Amino acid sequence: MKLVGQDADILPIRLWLYCGRIHPKDGRMRNYTAQDVADAVKFCGDAKKLVSNFGKAGFLRRIKNGFACVDWHQHQGHLEAFSRRGKAAAQARWCKHATSNAQASVKQCLTNAPTEPNRTVPTESTEPNRTVPSTAGKQPVDSRGESPTTGPTGHKAILQESAGAAEEQRLLETRWLIEGDYKGAHIGSLPIDYCLWAIEHLTRLGTEYQAALRLRIKMHQEDTQR
Repeated sequence: MKLVGQDADILPIRLWLYCGRIHPKDGRMRNYTAQDVADAVKFCGDAKKLVSNFGKAGFLRRIKNGFACVDWHQHQGHLEAFSRRGKAAAQARWCKHATSNAQASVKQCLTNAPTEPNRTVPTESTEPNRTVPSTAGKQPVDSRGESPTTGPTGHKAILQESAGAAEEQRLLETRWLIEGDYKGAHIGSLPIDYCLWAIEHLTRLGTEYQAALRLRIKMHQEDTQR
């Protein structure tokens, strides 16, 4: 108070509060000028005189590119520890919440997925374009009159299954050309949260993109269940 004037006893407290809020790690005010320090503690007098007397009183010291509170780690080091612990706890809560929401969204997305007549990805037998041997009524035969469960028709089923797997692979390797962080990436490598968001919000996606995104989500769910 003798050096700066009346009411100066509150200035060090304002300095510590400011650094505890803005620079809790080390109390260093990098790239600050004397006027910046004066503004931080709400001092309206001579800024150079203030920082000089802060130094004389042992509260502040000059560093290469600004100022630093004296003995900050000794007196206020707990602030950084509390900050790290709080961030870790918040991150743990967020990860748990995000995982729970992602699993619920995957389940809802797959449950409410509309039937797409033009979709080429193998799905349930209710899709009109999928060829499924019928067990009711007359058993289908090929052009040579052979049963679909014997002879060349059995090989045809294997080829169809291989073709379906190849089509799934092709869809997953489709390049994502929507503007954003994942532009150019394979759909098979997109994060599940992003796939769910794209299906819900990008309403003008083409049929092939929608099929690839739903396949990505379905495969993720199957991997999670295993």
